Amino acid sequence: MYRWLLLILLWCVAVVDNCAAQAYIPADKATLNYRLVGFSGLKQPGIVKYQLEVAEGNYISDNEFVQHIVVKKQAAEPRFIAELPAFGQSYTWRISAIGNNSVQAPLVHFMVLPLPLAFNDIQVIIPKNTNRYTDAYFFHDGAKALYNMKGEVVWFLPRVGAFDPTAEGIRDLKASPQGTITFLGNGLPMEIDYNGKLLWAAPKTDSAELTGEGNFHHEFQRRKNGHYYVMGNAFRIWNKCYPGVCDSTSILPFGTNVANTTNTRNLDFTTILEYDNNGSVVWKWNSMDYIIHSDLFQRLGKDGFADIDAHANAFTFSNDGKIIYISFRNIDRVIALGYPSGKVLASYGTRYSLGKLPPKPMFSEQHSIQITGKSKLLMYNNNSNYETAQPNVLECTLPVGKGELRKSWEAPCLGTYPLLDDSTRKMGRHGGKVQELPDGSIMVANCSPYWSMYIIERNKKVTWEATFNKYNRAKARWEPLDSYRSEMIVDKVLIGRLIFGAN
Repeated sequence: MYRWLLLILLWCVAVVDNCAAQAYIPADKATLNYRLVGFSGLKQPGIVKYQLEVAEGNYISDNEFVQHIVVKKQAAEPRFIAELPAFGQSYTWRISAIGNNSVQAPLVHFMVLPLPLAFNDIQVIIPKNTNRYTDAYFFHDGAKALYNMKGEVVWFLPRVGAFDPTAEGIRDLKASPQGTITFLGNGLPMEIDYNGKLLWAAPKTDSAELTGEGNFHHEFQRRKNGHYYVMGNAFRIWNKCYPGVCDSTSILPFGTNVANTTNTRNLDFTTILEYDNNGSVVWKWNSMDYIIHSDLFQRLGKDGFADIDAHANAFTFSNDGKIIYISFRNIDRVIALGYPSGKVLASYGTRYSLGKLPPKPMFSEQHSIQITGKSKLLMYNNNSNYETAQPNVLECTLPVGKGELRKSWEAPCLGTYPLLDDSTRKMGRHGGKVQELPDGSIMVANCSPYWSMYIIERNKKVTWEATFNKYNRAKARWEPLDSYRSEMIVDKVLIGRLIFGAN
């Protein structure tokens, strides 16, 4: 009898100890890929203040621990976020309750991994830092990392299963509303937590619309409804690629054996796919029906044949979620798509007429679009169709009903990268990202050939700027590090969700 009671007692103690150990975050002997760390301890009854202490090094003795403390904070809850001094370092920490009858917390140990060797060849320069977002962070997909506003790495993308970020391409790295991290890894949409655990990935192939791998591109979002939205390609063969002739019989499935290939052309129509948590497609839109019935058959290429290569590169939702705006880079156009009806509601930008050159557009080869808090269309406008034009950030008022966009604000894209001269700045422009911040200022991430990020206010004053360089060892020189898309996190609630959501 007593023996069984003793065994039950020991089991209960073990369970309590295990639960207590799990309550401490980071857990004892944890290994982290970040130095922006969330600390969580046990809440004690009657306690109104807690203190976090973090020491560099691995200590058992309290006397040694207190001599090496590098972080000390107090709060009303046993929950803290702190930037630790360095990667490649072991740490010891505890959260102590301050007050009568408080229980002394144990010392907990963990390790922050060293930065990957690739970061030895990355240089970040902050020429200007006077903005109000000093406690914000930003993802840089070229560096595959999260940075603070001083240009210091606080998190790096670890290996995710078989996916090795040091050898694979990364695009559109950002935080979701749920506090997870999403990105396109070598063309595959992936979602991970802060610790690098894979939470979700799109199927590598999806029905006849997608053939092979790597056909997802440009934009990948997880929205508040928990669903995933991503751009894909639907490959087709156009058997009559000349003006005025197109019907459903002239657009053939990819891989169709065509006897006369003189007038054929391979096409990739854009798809937008909506996935649920199980990876099932629950909604889909294909640009083919819109394009083959549009004015694009009046758009001629240099060979005299119709050129309908629209090249979609971005999408964004209206603030009420009922409209999807889709950017088509090559045709200088943005369309408004009813959601979930899939009906094209409006088309903005260049119009084409057979045998006539279109007028100079308001925007050309745009790359990133966003609907602002005031329901205006914001875009990164590369202006690439005109060699003497400079890229700019463009904001437009959307018409009520039918009509065209009306320019409401613009500012030239800036950059202080020293290797660029005026002629270089006007060539080969592509990429770019814009993001409206809570105070109405705009984060701009330039791509080639500007290679810088900055925050610009509505009075066109730049308050923060960062440039990224990568060392070319073969040529023994620093060169620009491209960023396809970068994203800031300024919401403290989202930052907390990002850091603690993994635990």
